[in-house]
Amino acid sequence: MVEKNPLEALTIAGDYRGIENRIKEVTVSLPAADDTQISGRFFYLDFKNHEPNQEIFVDYIFKKIDRYCIPRKERNQAKKKYDENGDESVFSELHDKAIKLFAYSNSSRGAHLGEPAELIAFIILEAFLDAPQIASKMYMKTNPSMPVHGADAIHVRYHKEDDCLDLIWGEAKLYENLNNGISNAIESIKNFISYDEKTGNKPQNRDIEIIKDFPDVDNDDMRQAICDYFDPYSDKAGNVQHIYTCLVGYDESLYGHLVGNTDAEIEQYFRTEYVKRAVDTYNSFIDKVKKAGLSELQFIIFLLPFKSIDALRESFKAKLRVNPDD
Repeated sequence: MVEKNPLEALTIAGDYRGIENRIKEVTVSLPAADDTQISGRFFYLDFKNHEPNQEIFVDYIFKKIDRYCIPRKERNQAKKKYDENGDESVFSELHDKAIKLFAYSNSSRGAHLGEPAELIAFIILEAFLDAPQIASKMYMKTNPSMPVHGADAIHVRYHKEDDCLDLIWGEAKLYENLNNGISNAIESIKNFISYDEKTGNKPQNRDIEIIKDFPDVDNDDMRQAICDYFDPYSDKAGNVQHIYTCLVGYDESLYGHLVGNTDAEIEQYFRTEYVKRAVDTYNSFIDKVKKAGLSELQFIIFLLPFKSIDALRESFKAKLRVNPDD
């Protein structure tokens, strides 16, 4: 009898029922990418009152901040306390802690306080790729000695049929200019897999050590199962597939000249034009990957257009309502 892999029980952290009312996806027929392993997923926000509903989207992602920032074990402990005494304050305390972690992390690395790029990537990777987060780097960023300046997201996806593990590295960028966002994401991945002259090591290798030492899993059996895939003496060592994802949110000019009288008509017009944008962006992404010398890597590009990145950040910052220095 084949022993069951504990990772079969590893599930995503969030509940994404109804996400199709917040983030929609358009199917795009993409041309073949010769000599590359590149695919694309193309998302957009639901329309309301003739425009993309950014405020509702911000409210939706903000409600996922606990799942993103707080490790599984701590969330499980809070639930256990609630089951024992019925005190709901344990959940509000977790929520407050998540907000402060998020604000502290952005402040400590000089990012916008209202920068939700990594949170959005977390949600997309969980909800649309069914890939649980395996390292809660946001939580570890409170430790100044922890080397967490690697990938923006680290997720996994276990395949029972061949006992293989997808290790999904995520980069998340919010830029006013789409082309700049894509270029920056590809540059970040190139740096991530390249040797750092100062340390003599790859940032990717440091992140793998974080996965081995601090995996965001439910129990020790899962922890050992994850570590087996990175043990050179284990028969699972060759069963890891690295996938690099690039989420790029950007200011979409199409929102400035939408056509139609109803939300349905406007959305249909947008989808038609957005497909053209997606194909052009996909082809540009392939060219940039080749020029960067990364053709051997497997990529997925995610697009998510906004009416205004600045407005998105300001709305999210207002939700945080915290001074990171507190």
